[in-house]
Amino acid sequence: MLKALTNVLQESPFAAGKKSPAISQDFPVGVMNFNPVNNKVKGHLMMNAQKLLTIYIALAAASIASAQATLGSYVFNNAQFGNSFTDTDGGSLANGNWLNTVDANPGNPGMLTGAHFNTGIANIGLFGPSPTYQIGYSTAIVNGAGADLGVVVARFSADSFDFSVSQDGTNFGVASTITASTALATGEIRQYFYGGNSSGPFGANLFVHLIDLSDFGVASGASILGTRVTSLGELDLVRVAGMNAVPEPSSMIALGLGAVALLRRKATR
Repeated sequence: MLKALTNVLQESPFAAGKKSPAISQDFPVGVMNFNPVNNKVKGHLMMNAQKLLTIYIALAAASIASAQATLGSYVFNNAQFGNSFTDTDGGSLANGNWLNTVDANPGNPGMLTGAHFNTGIANIGLFGPSPTYQIGYSTAIVNGAGADLGVVVARFSADSFDFSVSQDGTNFGVASTITASTALATGEIRQYFYGGNSSGPFGANLFVHLIDLSDFGVASGASILGTRVTSLGELDLVRVAGMNAVPEPSSMIALGLGAVALLRRKATR
C-alpha cells in the first residue's frame, strides 16, 4: 500500500522534477469567473485524490481490524486487555495453577494480560479463601452503550465471583456478585496446560460474562482504570478486557466510498 501511495504522488503533475502543465488560454476575453486550472489538470488532481482516499480507506480498515480481538461473536478492544495485575497472596496460587496453551508458566503479568485468550489462572478459591486479583489498564475502559467489558472464563467448572471497578486505578467501589448463570458461551475451545501438569493439555470451553459499567455506579462517558476479581468457588479466569465499540471496517469503507462519489460529482462540474 505504501508503494501504491508513492506511485500516486509521483504521477502528480506537481511532483518534483515535473513541469506544471500549461494553463489553458482559450477562455473568452472579459469572462470574470474563469478557472485558471484547465480541465485536464483538474481531472488529474481529482483522480489522484480518489486514489489517495482509496489507499487511506484500505489502511484504515486494516488498522481497525487489527485493533480487535474476537472470541466467537464477541469483539474486544486490543488496547484494553490490561497491563498489570497484583494478587493478595503474592502469587502462590497463580504460580501453581497457571493456564497456558503452551507448556510454560506465563508469569506476571502474562497470566491475565495481553490481547489474546491463551493464558489464565485456574482453581481460584479451590484451596481455601480466594486471593483477589487486581488488573490495571493503561487505556481506560469507557462506559458507553451496552456491555463495556467482558470477563472471560474457562469452563472447567461453573463458578460465581465478586467483581468491582476503580475509576482512578486505586480506589475501588463496592463489589457485586456475578453469578455463574450469567456466563455466555462463545463457541470457542482452548487446550490449556495446567500448572506444569505433564498429562495436559486439557480442553475447556470459553465463556464470557458481559459487564455494563453503569451497574457499578460509573456515569455514562466516564471510565475505569482498574478491576478486581475474587472467586466464590474455583474460578478459572482467563481475561477481563474492554469491549468498547471500534468502528467496523465495512463502515469505514462505506464512508470512504461516499467521499469518492462526492469527489467525482465535483469533478464533473
